[in-house]
Amino acid sequence: MLQGLFGWYNGRKYYKKMVVQDERFSQPLENPLRPAALFVPIKGVASNFEGFVRGLLTQDYPAYHLVITVESDADPTYDALCRLLPMSRGEQVWVPRDNPLEGLEGLEVSPGLTEVRINVAGLAEASSQKIHNQISALNYLKDSDRIVAFADADIFLEPDWLRRLLNPINYETHPVATTYRWLVPETPHWANHLASAINGSVATMGGPEWCNLTWGGSYALAREVYDEVNLPEYYRGALNDDLQMAYVTRRHNKAIGFVRSLMRPSPIDHTWRSMFWFGWRQYFQVRIYAPYVWAISLVVTFFYVFAFITAWGSFFAGQVAALLPIGVMAVLNQMRATERARSMRLMFSEDNLIKLRSAMFLDRFCTVIGFLVHFLMVAATTGATRITWSGITYRVKSRQDTRVIKREPAA
Repeated sequence: MLQGLFGWYNGRKYYKKMVVQDERFSQPLENPLRPAALFVPIKGVASNFEGFVRGLLTQDYPAYHLVITVESDADPTYDALCRLLPMSRGEQVWVPRDNPLEGLEGLEVSPGLTEVRINVAGLAEASSQKIHNQISALNYLKDSDRIVAFADADIFLEPDWLRRLLNPINYETHPVATTYRWLVPETPHWANHLASAINGSVATMGGPEWCNLTWGGSYALAREVYDEVNLPEYYRGALNDDLQMAYVTRRHNKAIGFVRSLMRPSPIDHTWRSMFWFGWRQYFQVRIYAPYVWAISLVVTFFYVFAFITAWGSFFAGQVAALLPIGVMAVLNQMRATERARSMRLMFSEDNLIKLRSAMFLDRFCTVIGFLVHFLMVAATTGATRITWSGITYRVKSRQDTRVIKREPAA
């Protein structure tokens, strides 16, 4: 019952604080927006690849440059980028004001975009490929860059995404900024709906500074913080970038600002098996890079399922009083789901809300199923040291001790 009460209270506060935060960031700024560098590692050409590139090139931000990193020029991403931009193999930099677009006809490039660099990082050996890509890309940070921002290729980008992500830094409320994803089913498989419902319970935890973590899909830090913490040094040997960055900035007493209304719709299409292992991969990284979050997740999900089983077991054993917690939880689940749905209506388009209807149903009426699967995902990572991610198998011994042990051959 305490968990149910907290879930309702947290959902209610999330909505209210989101409205207040958006109002704060709608006020005029005293100083100009700071120049930003945006780093994007990409592997493979996903279904939303062209749309994502369009989003990168059309951000409503007055001064930014892009560094897009691939592991190899044999990656299909490399040729796809060369086709979309007027670049030939071997070229590294495209300057919009000097060369018109070719592959993305009809696109008006942001006047604030100064250049796009395609960086070929090479293959990783003693870190994850993503970390290797990021360290390589950070060599192209410029002295004039006052914000260092990062994005992943599995999100949708509206033209105001970068501006909104950087609001906590530009408004000087926080030196580090992030948001999170909301998994949106692309097909009506129930594994997708359940994954979305589980993800929603995690997503709406964002906001209170004590529990904020950075998310790799969208995060940024002020240049002075980047220089102070020496981020590349903490990345060396790591598997994970975002949770490692959160760890480093917290060690330096830097607060992380969570942009609530910027929640990114992220398309998913899972089977039951792939859904479970997707969640497993997330918690494998959480166990290493944010162990207190892993422990809290394990305890909270276990006791919810345990309480559900014992309450119903007591009722069927003749303890009518067990109907009290069962009834209270049924009401609190509805209250929590209503608050969560109110926030979703403010954050997402009607198209996405339609895709999320079944997930919202599960959130209301099948909460225990989500908690059970969530618990199994967390518990299954106990003691694990190997992870396969994007075709590469790693052995991870500690926060900065990662080794590549197997790499699938390129398709």
